[in-house]
Amino acid sequence: MNKKPLSKKYIVLSPLYSNANIYIDILRETYQRLGFETIGYNEAFKKETYAKTEIFHFNWFENLIGVEYFTEFLKRLCLLFILKLVKGKRIIWTFHNRRPHNGQDFISATLFRSLLYSSDIIIVHSKISKKILDSYRKGLSKKAVYVPHPNYIERYGPIKKIDLCEKKLKLLFFGMVKPYKNIELLLKVASCFSKEDLEMTIMGKTQDNEYREKLEAHCPDNVNLELDFIENDRLPDSFAKCDLVILPYDLRSSLNSGTVLLAFSYKKTVICPDIGTILDIPKRDFVLNYTYTSHDDHFLKLREMIEKALVMKMSDYKIFNRFGESMYKYVETFHSNEVFQKTLIQATLKSAH
Repeated sequence: MNKKPLSKKYIVLSPLYSNANIYIDILRETYQRLGFETIGYNEAFKKETYAKTEIFHFNWFENLIGVEYFTEFLKRLCLLFILKLVKGKRIIWTFHNRRPHNGQDFISATLFRSLLYSSDIIIVHSKISKKILDSYRKGLSKKAVYVPHPNYIERYGPIKKIDLCEKKLKLLFFGMVKPYKNIELLLKVASCFSKEDLEMTIMGKTQDNEYREKLEAHCPDNVNLELDFIENDRLPDSFAKCDLVILPYDLRSSLNSGTVLLAFSYKKTVICPDIGTILDIPKRDFVLNYTYTSHDDHFLKLREMIEKALVMKMSDYKIFNRFGESMYKYVETFHSNEVFQKTLIQATLKSAH
């Protein structure tokens, strides 16, 4: 049965706001620039807005945390059932990860698959995503619309520049500090290098105090732990003080990375495995990318990348400034607000047919 054309410019965005992720602000602002009114899904079921609400756009809807884990799972599963089978609403879902980061959890996996099948449109931020969708079920990629992830140029303040003339290699990890981001691996690799050669900073809030204490107990003396919430205005200065951003993601679940694009937006390149965001870069001469086959292999490859970076900086201390400039030009062109807006409206209108 053909769906009627979109009659009202109302979109439910979930989440509608995020204190920790400017991506949601960019998405909401883009919809508003396009003439849509964005509301939360609780508001969508009020009498005065229900009839005007036809599209629900979900981000990270499959991620379940907290004490009411199972209750929240049932609520979200019921919501999908009501929207799709009872009310005939249109669902857009952004496919951010290969699978939930706690992918062995049956409940999260069930919600994840429910989103795969109930979505009318699946927004993908990396081209390899279509192949991954088809690995879940043949033909799922037909729902997919490629929308390049927006860049973050000056979203956290103006870019700062510091020439790091010393021999020491300075690496920065930032973001939420969670086990799937291989933080313990970073500490282990850092311990292989002297304080004179390597200084690593790990910035970000831990998921709980127990994990924080575990990291502090195993922290070598060449690693600075700043395990608190990162204020936005601190980031430009933190980028300026590092040579490279290091992001040892888990290839089993990680697919896209706004953090990679944020680093590029502030003229820094990355040490990062071959997730979808990295594989989309047409010319990867200015990133230190790698792949691995096991946890032990990941340790070896990460150590090799740091050793390579040390040699590169010793031969030319400005080399990573040039790499950062090149990646800045890449996101300025291929991940601009204009490109994001154009492709997002294409995805949204496609969901209405």
